Amino acid sequence: MKLTKPPKITSAIASSLVAILLLINGCGKKASDEKRSGVSKIEIPHPRVLKPIKIGLAENFSILAYANIYSIPNSSIDGKVGLLPGTRGQIILDPIEVKGGAQDILASDDEATSTIFLNNAIADMVTAYKEAVTITPDNDKIGLYGGELSGKILATGCYKWSGDLVIKNDFTIEGSDTDVWIFKISANFKVASDVHLTLRGGAKAQNIFWQVAGGAVLGSGSVMAGTIIAQQSVEMKNQSLLTGRVFAKNGYINLDQATINKP
Repeated sequence: MKLTKPPKITSAIASSLVAILLLINGCGKKASDEKRSGVSKIEIPHPRVLKPIKIGLAENFSILAYANIYSIPNSSIDGKVGLLPGTRGQIILDPIEVKGGAQDILASDDEATSTIFLNNAIADMVTAYKEAVTITPDNDKIGLYGGELSGKILATGCYKWSGDLVIKNDFTIEGSDTDVWIFKISANFKVASDVHLTLRGGAKAQNIFWQVAGGAVLGSGSVMAGTIIAQQSVEMKNQSLLTGRVFAKNGYINLDQATINKP
């Protein structure tokens, strides 16, 4: 049998073989290291980022209501006040209680220019309510604490409760100045007398939203923050304070020497 010489291995072929062997060895070492450590690489999902609910022209208003607006003097309101389809005669509010005076109190029977502006603001408020309804709550914030928020610190997120939400004692909202809080309440919302909401870490009232399927009551001496958009009526009891806005989509708004500071 005739023997033949083995093929000559050139330097190029040798370099390629070495590279392949190193690659195989490296992959095997990585897999072996992961196996020994019991750690495997996983993709970490990005946290959900909520955006503020868009309220459009309604941002110019501290109060928007459907039926009546009534104030036991003297309340203090630093934004516009609007009533539609209610008329000016259904607004029992002294102009001195509104920072901008009589010109910042609007009703459905005003002149055309004001009525168009008010109509658009009401439409934006209704759209904001509908948007809030459609936002999916975070899984870990559905029915949180059984609605007992007293003494709790609430991080950014979308919360939901299937019944009434009654806050009996002080609580805190904590986060950055870009964080957003959306609270969805399927029935009524009540804040007990003298309850204080504290904002920490840069949290802003303009990024807090309370969507209420029923009515809302802020108890005497309570201090709250955020935009309250209620399906029904809203009452702010004696000396209550809200840094935010109060909207009653299908109801009235009553104030008793209350203060609303528009954020």
